[in-house]
Amino acid sequence: MKKYRLSKRFEKQYRKLSAKKQDAIDRALLRYLSDPENPQLRRHELKAEYTGQVSISAGGDLRIHLLESDGYFVMT
Repeated sequence: MKKYRLSKRFEKQYRKLSAKKQDAIDRALLRYLSDPENPQLRRHELKAEYTGQVSISAGGDLRIHLLESDGYFVMT
């Protein structure tokens, strides 16, 4: 299973979320790390200023941007 680390910006935004939304993000990240092609994630490549990043759904209006760097996924 791949490892990930969080950007400071992501950590700050995550702390502001309700426990329910934090749980949804945690589940989406675990799902992504075990099966990145899972259709529930609605994974897609980003373009323009976010080229090189992927976006996954954590449900509802929650989206997570991921950037693979040095063998880790960085949540931005």
